[in-house]
Amino acid sequence: MNINDYHIIMPGHIVEYFPATQTATVRISNDRQFESSNESDVQMPYGLLYDVPTFTSGGGGWHVTFPIKPGDPCLLNFSQFGYDHWFVDNEDSAGIRDDGHPQPWVSRRFDLADGFVQVGWNNLQTAIANYKANDAEFRNADRAQRVSLKEEGDVEIVTGTTSIVLSNTGTITVNSDTSVTVTSPTVDINASTGVNIVSPAVTMSGTLQVTGAIGGGGAAPSSGLSMTGGGVFSADVTASGTSLTGHTHAENGDGGGETSPPS
Repeated sequence: MNINDYHIIMPGHIVEYFPATQTATVRISNDRQFESSNESDVQMPYGLLYDVPTFTSGGGGWHVTFPIKPGDPCLLNFSQFGYDHWFVDNEDSAGIRDDGHPQPWVSRRFDLADGFVQVGWNNLQTAIANYKANDAEFRNADRAQRVSLKEEGDVEIVTGTTSIVLSNTGTITVNSDTSVTVTSPTVDINASTGVNIVSPAVTMSGTLQVTGAIGGGGAAPSSGLSMTGGGVFSADVTASGTSLTGHTHAENGDGGGETSPPS
């Protein structure tokens, strides 16, 4: 067989991808060139290759998948023997015919019918923009969505204007332009030194139970309730078993009468 009839490695482009079977229709990015009896160096386009198994990174039941699109550059490799038994039946042998001879497809050598395609090879026109040479990233083309493993050890997750940064020093930073929602039957926050909330308004729905002192400004008191800036309560407040609604006490402690209840 003439070496010119062998197909080893060829560049191409995806024409159509089929996620269910992980196969593709591929166009070879070159023309077929040969000599005829009447004319030398004749060029003709290759036909499309159909049902080409497409590489998907994975192993052990885990995979990384990508939305392969028409026009994606790719690289074609061709098997040195017919691979129907592997591709169709996942078999390691093509089998033997009743007459004791090998199945006929194993006679193919580097044939266009036995191609594999890898997507991810780029030419100069499709080179990845803003490539981070020192970080490992899973990202889209413009990096508006990405998971970055930084060289210094941080992990950054970004989608649009929302980001989460996991610092290698133990700090977690969440940035969002709109809101952050946590939904769970129970949320536990265990802080060894303190919890700081900076907000112009804090709304809490449901029963608030506080174990320990509540302090306002400066160090927390050892007992009791301390508030700076005032407070507004729309429900009855009970302290040491005494309701503050309707509560009165002696004016100035001199027996001159009692104060009016809170309004």
